[in-house]
Amino acid sequence: MSVPRLIVGAHLVCYVNSRLFAEIAGIQYTSDTPRIARKGIDTLQVVEYVPTGGAVTGTLIVYRRRQAGGIEAAGMVATYPDLAREKYFTVTLIDRATDTVAFQAEGCVVTAQSWTAGKEHMKGQVSFLGKLASNETQPDQ
Repeated sequence: MSVPRLIVGAHLVCYVNSRLFAEIAGIQYTSDTPRIARKGIDTLQVVEYVPTGGAVTGTLIVYRRRQAGGIEAAGMVATYPDLAREKYFTVTLIDRATDTVAFQAEGCVVTAQSWTAGKEHMKGQVSFLGKLASNETQPDQ
């Protein structure tokens, strides 16, 4: 059987800190690399655009697993009494069709979570900020 050329959400599985977290219903993320324009002396023309850092923001849409404990049990967010001791986490999306990393965000923190339960599966939206984003590509050595 051939592997489809396009990544499909149904083929993605979400791992948090290398542990299976949930099946993905969808994901939206933005990898941001802001830059500052630097101008030369005695000229109004931009000489170069200097990177000032990078960040990733995103929202995972996941199916809630029975007796899994949600994002608190996955270590994505601390319970309220321990909120000040919260730790960063890594989100990895694996494409089951090729067993490769489709997306990975490191140094993440949760900014919001919301859950919906209707007649179908229970779904949640988990919004996060991260320090670094990557995928299956490898930089040239």
